[in-house]
Amino acid sequence: MISHDGLTMDAKDFRFPGIAAEPCRFDPKQYIAETNKKLKRRSVTIVDASFCPNGVYLIAGGDDGVVNLWNIEKCLDDDNNKEIKYLEIQPDISFAIENSINSITFTQFSSSSSSPSDGVFVVIGTDTSIQLFEFASVLECIVSGETPLSTCEYKAPTKRGSRDSTFPLPEFNQVVKNYSGDKQLIGACGDSTAHQFDVEKSCLVRSYEGHSDYLLTLSTSPDGENLLVTGANDGMIGVWDTRVKRWSSMLENNFKRFNFTSWVSSIELSHGSGNWLTCAGGLQSNGGFFGAESGFIEKVYIPSGMSTASRQTTSSINRIAQYDESVYAVGAEQRLDIWNAVTLENDCHWDIPSKNNFAIAISEAGPTKRIIAIGLSDPAEIGICLSPGVVSFTLKFGLK
Repeated sequence: MISHDGLTMDAKDFRFPGIAAEPCRFDPKQYIAETNKKLKRRSVTIVDASFCPNGVYLIAGGDDGVVNLWNIEKCLDDDNNKEIKYLEIQPDISFAIENSINSITFTQFSSSSSSPSDGVFVVIGTDTSIQLFEFASVLECIVSGETPLSTCEYKAPTKRGSRDSTFPLPEFNQVVKNYSGDKQLIGACGDSTAHQFDVEKSCLVRSYEGHSDYLLTLSTSPDGENLLVTGANDGMIGVWDTRVKRWSSMLENNFKRFNFTSWVSSIELSHGSGNWLTCAGGLQSNGGFFGAESGFIEKVYIPSGMSTASRQTTSSINRIAQYDESVYAVGAEQRLDIWNAVTLENDCHWDIPSKNNFAIAISEAGPTKRIIAIGLSDPAEIGICLSPGVVSFTLKFGLK
């Protein structure tokens, strides 16, 4: 019994707002499960994200091997696609694959069909292989509740060491479409080699050898359909003609010529022309401590192999994406940088909720055109920017 100012009440009548009528019961198993889920969400890194060709869906993958897909169009108001309907959006479908994910993207091999999902594949680079999922089948699984199944899988050739021993299968760090061949993919591998596969014939077409260290990134473009550019831990930029067996040239980034150890973590061929590339990565002064002391971004004119613009940044850049006349970059710092695509002048930068970001995607079509998606950490989620640098809402990332 509780007495106050002459009033008496039972404990069951003593209420605080938000407190249930029954005493709270502590469930240790539930508490441990929820705590582990929160810790896991903080430890998962979103490694890549991509909008589908018509801009309706966004897909993202984490290093825990989980794929998440969201319908971004339904998050926006029909009358004004810049009005937000929801503040937190769960994935339409979330499923796990066996290995850690290093890259994920949509690839369209055919656009003749009336259905926007036909001819579109979800291409995933994992620790051991490239896996393909038919996008139409993934959408069917949203309705049926089934788990999507990979339609095909490609592995890099195994290299042999001394006494005929075999090295472990190399991981695929990025996978792109080969525009000079029908239904072909090229993957950047941890064995310092890029491997090209024919999807229809299910076979390895060729390998691009020339880098001396871990291959991190590569890029192709319909504007330079026979051109492939690669970037690696050796700080070199490989320029390849996919029609010939040997590379056209192997270029040093501008900072490698000075007293820096460098690596190229992201590379993009410029839109509208196959003559230009933009690359970015990290720098470390020779003799310094382990880790990136700074970063760089650079513009290169491919026919001459000359750098036309380069900028040193305060920290390493993990990923760049080009749209119109701008290059968007995320990396070790808690910011989104926007650079002029021609001069590499830093037009502006915006603070974002997390640091050590690896994923950025920009929609180029449909109702989500110009919308930016950034993979955030601690906790793992996707930040959607309706205008550059302003996270308007987040997409919750499903975990194993």
